[in-house]
Amino acid sequence: MTDTLHLVDASIYVFRAYFSLPPSFTDHRNEPVNAVHGYTSFLLDLLERQPDYVACAFDESLNTCFRNGIFPAYKATRELPDDNLLYQFQQCQRATELLGIRHYALPTFEADDIIGSLTQVWRGLVNAGRVVILTRDKDLGQLLEAGDELWDFAADTRAGPAGI
Repeated sequence: MTDTLHLVDASIYVFRAYFSLPPSFTDHRNEPVNAVHGYTSFLLDLLERQPDYVACAFDESLNTCFRNGIFPAYKATRELPDDNLLYQFQQCQRATELLGIRHYALPTFEADDIIGSLTQVWRGLVNAGRVVILTRDKDLGQLLEAGDELWDFAADTRAGPAGI
C-alpha cells in the first residue's frame, strides 16, 4: 500500500476558528488566542487519525502576492487581518511546528499555490500515493487525480475528482 499525503489549507481553519470561537480564550499576556485554540484542536483531531504525511500551507501574501503585480485590483477590496489575527497566525504556525508538522508560507504565493507545488513534488516521488487536500476551497479540486480527495474536515465531506 502506498502512503497518502494530507495537505492542509491552514488559513481556512485559522479563520474559521477566529470567527467561530469567542475571544475570551486568552494567553498569559491576556492576548486572545481563540484561533490558536480552534486550529490546534483541529490539528490534534487530524493527527489522531494517524495520517501518513501532513503538511500545512499558510497565506502570508494577503497584499503581496505575485498576482497583485500582474493585476493590481486582485483581492484589493479584501480587508486585511487586524493585529490580533496576525499574532494568532504566527502562533498557529508555531503550534504546527511544535506538533511536528511541516508548514509552508511565502510572502509572494498563496496557500493554494504552495499546495499545488507540494502536490506536484509528491507526485514526482517514486511510489508516491494519493493526495488528500483539507480545505473548503473547491478551486483546489483542479489538482486532484484518480484516488485523490478534497476533504472539508469541518463538515466531514470528501469528494474525488468527479465529485467537485
